[in-house]
Order: sequence, then C-alpha cells, then structure tokens
Amino acid sequence: MSKESLAKRMDKVNQKLDASDNPLEAVDLIQAKLDIERSLAELDNAVDMEALEAGFVEHAASYSERKGVSYTAWREFGVPAKVLRDAGIKETRRR
Repeated sequence: MSKESLAKRMDKVNQKLDASDNPLEAVDLIQAKLDIERSLAELDNAVDMEALEAGFVEHAASYSERKGVSYTAWREFGVPAKVLRDAGIKETRRR
C-alpha cells in the first residue's frame, strides 16, 4: 500500500471514530488506526534495496580484495549470484 492510500484509510477511520457512539466499534476503529500507523512506520523504515545493491556493486570487489572475502562467503551470507557478478566478484574454487 502507498502512503496516500493509507492516509485516505486513516481519514475514513478517524471520521468513523468521531461519529461512533458504539464502544465496541470504537475499539475496532482504534485498532485499525494502530494498524495503519504501523504500516506507515514500516513504509518510512523500508530499505531501498536498489540503492543498497548499487552501492554494493560499486564497492564490494575492492572490499573483498582488501579483506580477502571470497565469493563463497558472500553467497553464504545471502548475496545473490547476479549481484556478485555485477560487482565483478568471480566464483572461486576456494571454499
């Protein structure tokens, strides 16, 4: 969901909450607000994987060479093979 759609949902929930005189409905609406706030916070904290990958591709080969980090170590850490290829880190026989 986008921030815009979550903001619209929040507005609707707030309107319903203001108009509600049913305590049980109010509790449900308060929970809905909390859920929307959590979703908004998750969007704000989302990691830009494209930017991280671009930075990795730019610097990983020289870092690996300086530190002696092998292709296999990166793969075991979870770096996709395509990203390693893009970074110029070649698969090695050393395992």
